[in-house]
Amino acid sequence: MPSLESNQLTTALSNSNKYWELTEYDLNRTRHDPITDDTKVELSPRALSSELMCPICLDMLRNTMTTKECLHRFCQECITTALRSGNKECPTCRSKLVSKRSLRPDPNYDGIISRIYPNREEYDEMQQRALLRLTQYHSTESLQRNIEEGMKFQSQLRKMNRFTGYHTDDRDKKKVRKRENRTVASDAESSVEQSLSEVSSQTSFNRQAQEVGVIMRPHPDIENNEKYPLYIRQPRYLKTSPSLATVAHLTRYVVMRVQLDMDKAYRDSDDQLEASRRLGAVGIEEKARHCELFGLAGNNHLTLISGGSTTLEMIMNKYARRKTPMELYFRLPKHFLLPGSVKSLEDGSLSAADADLNDSA
Repeated sequence: MPSLESNQLTTALSNSNKYWELTEYDLNRTRHDPITDDTKVELSPRALSSELMCPICLDMLRNTMTTKECLHRFCQECITTALRSGNKECPTCRSKLVSKRSLRPDPNYDGIISRIYPNREEYDEMQQRALLRLTQYHSTESLQRNIEEGMKFQSQLRKMNRFTGYHTDDRDKKKVRKRENRTVASDAESSVEQSLSEVSSQTSFNRQAQEVGVIMRPHPDIENNEKYPLYIRQPRYLKTSPSLATVAHLTRYVVMRVQLDMDKAYRDSDDQLEASRRLGAVGIEEKARHCELFGLAGNNHLTLISGGSTTLEMIMNKYARRKTPMELYFRLPKHFLLPGSVKSLEDGSLSAADADLNDSA
């Protein structure tokens, strides 16, 4: 009987010349059984945002209109404006839309949206608040200003050495070469242009030479001594104005950097961290008074730089080498560098190792 029924079904289908054309997806897909009980499937509104959003205004659909050709949905006002502008095609798939007669309203879709978002006014207010907060913290004017400042800073970096601040005159040579090849109407105009170019070049050099780079290296007694941690023996880099920065500023900077690196290194150790905190309570000014700066003389001999009011410009005139970064050497007592020596500092006495270190320095 089952074979007879199957033969009859096959004969009926063949006689009617109707066959099911299954795609590759239909052949390999997993069948989903329809829900016939009270089972509820919950979805977040964010998961449906792409289905409820108008592709033109990127907002929730209002007065939904569906195209008859491709069945894409748009807001009534958005699609009407798009067709009125002269572009007679679907904004999503570019199918031809002759006129508004190619559209039909979709009240069922509006009903689905009203079921998901019953209070449309509250949703619009929430969107307005989010947009206001976004524009408040993401200003296009500040972004454009930052981009312009970054471009100016990059152009300045191309003209000066990163540390020394020496101006590269390649661009000035190109200007002079172009000015020589250019046909000038009169000698007066050429002299005026040349004077203006020299003034602008000199002004640019003075503006870019206001800041110089300085490498602060530890004293060789500290740098070559493995008893000190690596964060103390590494060099520090800064960029400052040579006419305003003094020895007091440089020593204060070194002390602050060493203290910050010390707190960061002993963050995981409670005993060392407590010792580091007690050492930090000594005060930046107190440590800066004990900090010594040295300059490298011509015979590769370190010379102590005295006077807290001595400016960096005076130091550069005496110790700086042409086309090389300015290097200074700093030295601090051992009880300011190692938290384990805090106890000797509180007792007012130094260990024998400290005395040997100071004597050798």
